[in-house]
Amino acid sequence: MRNAAPWLSDFRRQMKPQYAALPSGFRAILDRLPDGELSETASGLDSLRDEILAFYENADAFRDCSNLTSIVVPEGVTRIGDGAFAGCSSLASVVIPRGVRDIGKNTFSYCSTLTSVVIPQGVTGIADYTFFGCASLVSIAVPASVTGIGRNAFSHCSTLTSVVVPQGVTSIGDEAFAGCSSLVSVVIPPGLAGIGKGAFAGCSSLVSVVVPKGVTRIERETFKGCCSLASIAVPESVVGIGAGAFHGCSSLTSIVVPQGVTGIESGVFFGCSSLASIVIPQGVTGIGKNAFNYCSSLAAIAIPQGLTEIGEWAFHGCPSLESVDIPPGVGSIGDHAFLGCDGLPESLVRAIGEKWGSRVL
Repeated sequence: MRNAAPWLSDFRRQMKPQYAALPSGFRAILDRLPDGELSETASGLDSLRDEILAFYENADAFRDCSNLTSIVVPEGVTRIGDGAFAGCSSLASVVIPRGVRDIGKNTFSYCSTLTSVVIPQGVTGIADYTFFGCASLVSIAVPASVTGIGRNAFSHCSTLTSVVVPQGVTSIGDEAFAGCSSLVSVVIPPGLAGIGKGAFAGCSSLVSVVVPKGVTRIERETFKGCCSLASIAVPESVVGIGAGAFHGCSSLTSIVVPQGVTGIESGVFFGCSSLASIVIPQGVTGIGKNAFNYCSSLAAIAIPQGLTEIGEWAFHGCPSLESVDIPPGVGSIGDHAFLGCDGLPESLVRAIGEKWGSRVL
């Protein structure tokens, strides 16, 4: 690093316009700088520089500095502490130097004026809640060095329109992009091994998604409330789809469930009002409660021969359903499973009622 005197002189000039907005502890360090031009022979400058650099690593270092409008993190900082800029509601721009390798949890959470950030190459992870509630964040450059995106990392970044997840990322945490209501497209790399619960829940502008090969499970509520999602490619590597995974995906028209899936869990397709066709693999043995509730466009469904159980309210509110073939091996049908299926022929309704009782209708 260059000599402390010119470094501190430059830093003081950068920080002077923001002085009043800085936390008292940081101002106390700046107040110890000698007046006038700093001499390279002045004593204690190296120590002052080290104190300044260390301050950025402190947890909550600049938290709730609501009048802070811009920040240039100085060269020499290698880590930004947990919650360092959390709640800096007027922070519109931030420059992070190339030497930073670690950005802590909650670092920029609720920086509601922040519009864009460039994360330097070398940072290996986006920690939990890092950009939570950054409602003005339109763009984010995620470097190739990142291998993981933490829980709620970009949750409720309601202005974010697109994200390219780097090739090296192997995991996306729970609710990582939940509530990103302007997110239209997301590019997910082929090496991804896991997508967390509710990762894209409430991404109401998301139109299409390709889940990469290698992902083995779509977790609970992963795409819940993605009401613009019209198509999704689910790879054959997927062997499980969690409860409510596609709940409220009202634009989804069709989906092929991979062969390795053995159960349709509760509420998976609840409210998928445009779903007209679905292919259920032969290995499925159970359909959970509310699985197809309010799938009002579903006209027909082929139930696999190995099915043994249909949960309560499973097909409730499917008025377009005109045919359903219940295999002989089904030993249980829950209450109201076919309530509101007004398109079923009377003969079929009568046959279902005679075998299973009126409680299923």
